[in-house]
Amino acid sequence: NVCSYQEIDILTGAASPITQTGGIFSSFDMTNIGTGVGAAKELVSAIENPVGSGTYDIQYDVILRNYGTTPVNNVMVTDTLTKINGAANLISASTSIISSPPGFTTNGAFNGAGNYGLILPGSTLSNRPGLNQVVIRVNCRVANILRGVVYNNQAFVTATNIFGEALRDSSTNGRVPDLNTNDRPDDVGESQPTPLLIAVVAQTPPCVSLARVMYTQ
Repeated sequence: NVCSYQEIDILTGAASPITQTGGIFSSFDMTNIGTGVGAAKELVSAIENPVGSGTYDIQYDVILRNYGTTPVNNVMVTDTLTKINGAANLISASTSIISSPPGFTTNGAFNGAGNYGLILPGSTLSNRPGLNQVVIRVNCRVANILRGVVYNNQAFVTATNIFGEALRDSSTNGRVPDLNTNDRPDDVGESQPTPLLIAVVAQTPPCVSLARVMYTQ
């Protein structure tokens, strides 16, 4: 018998004959290629230094994840820290990698104000579980932070898929880029800025009890 089935490479279109072995043969359609890269950003800590100065040492984690079925290339993530409270109030910035697959290197020139790249360009992010996520720590010192005011910030990730098409996502608040778990991290509602809010401290504590009753009915 002549086997009428062929194996087709879905990336190149190349076809090759299949030699049937055994008495049962089955075929599967593997033509669906999903591509997508997502970002999330979480506030880790904000410590006033020195106390009472309004200057804060702030830490964020930026999480990148490949949600596709193939690797993505030329991964780049940027963070404009001057948008937190203006360029004049950004004192310093640095970045480090918490966890990543091989091939990712931090950008030593990152300052959040003119040089926005957290990592060096040219990295490839795998689609394999355990190798498809990067966690980057962003450290910055910001002055003139007011209590009770919300300061929003976002990171942005770009990459190219196997067809050379551009991928892009803006970070959503938290550690999960794809909030509705449908492997499409750029859906509407999944681009929530990460807030920084220093709570207002009560200046006068409430009365435990009244010392004198002025009027009663």
